[in-house]
Amino acid sequence: MKQNNNNYKNEQTDIAGVFIGVIACIIFVVVFCFIVWNVTHSQQGPIQADTPVSSIQDVVEPVKTAEPSPTPEPTPTPTPEPPSNDLGMNFEPVSDYVTAKNRTNLRSEPSTSQGEDTVVVKLNNGEAIPRVGKCEDTGWSKMLYNGQYVYAVTSYLEEVEVPPQQE
Repeated sequence: MKQNNNNYKNEQTDIAGVFIGVIACIIFVVVFCFIVWNVTHSQQGPIQADTPVSSIQDVVEPVKTAEPSPTPEPTPTPTPEPPSNDLGMNFEPVSDYVTAKNRTNLRSEPSTSQGEDTVVVKLNNGEAIPRVGKCEDTGWSKMLYNGQYVYAVTSYLEEVEVPPQQE
């Protein structure tokens, strides 16, 4: 029986120790929170009991936010020029209409070195197309055919006053 009594007293001691530990932890947490609150709110003066408070702005300082930096304007991408097939030739601008003296090859570049590979279409006598450039040094003309620049030897062409299609 004496042994049972000792076990009972040990259980009571253990429960009392746990209870004291819990109370000590609670006190520690309350004190810690109080210290943290005082440190974080130390720049504000105490609110007086007789100070009227009409809104939360009277109590809380406004948070200063950084001004947003302006979004830079995107640099416009230049429109690429269509690839030039002028092969370095300097075509003087002209604005007239030409037709073929005889059936003439209109080429994608001012050269015959590629043979038939550069022939876009054959221009017949009487078919007039606009000429936009002329290179006196090389003897080539630059024309516009169906939205594409084409080239022909100038001596194979003749200038026309009014295109036959528009009479």
